[in-house]
Amino acid sequence: MTPPQASLYRYTPGAAGIVKGLSAGATKVSVLFAGQSATVPITVSNVALVGVTLEPASAMVPAGKSQAFKATAVYADGSTLDVTLLATYATDDTKVATVSNAAATKGLLTAVNPGATTMRARFDSKEGMARVTVFEDDITGIRVT
Repeated sequence: MTPPQASLYRYTPGAAGIVKGLSAGATKVSVLFAGQSATVPITVSNVALVGVTLEPASAMVPAGKSQAFKATAVYADGSTLDVTLLATYATDDTKVATVSNAAATKGLLTAVNPGATTMRARFDSKEGMARVTVFEDDITGIRVT
């Protein structure tokens, strides 16, 4: 990626093609890789980030199993952006559940032991939360009478 010609955006080497807007306006980003090039237009708006949501908002996960979550940024104008790969994740109680921040598995929660915890996704200055309940996976069947 070629360095910016203006201070409209910032590229951080090694950030997997992520461009962060610094001020409102329009520009183009050019990429050169293995002798191939591409240019894409980018428009940066100054709409404020008002929150982050996690989907699902709550989950019941058997111990030893995993559940994928989606993080969405919500802006003042009502627009949204999938930030699953850009958010940073944590759980309040890692003895109950852990969550991945690795590139290939971002937002993937793994249930560890029965209990309840809160999963958090942080993007920019905002944080979204989801309630997670982990239960013992010892159900062998259900009988309806």
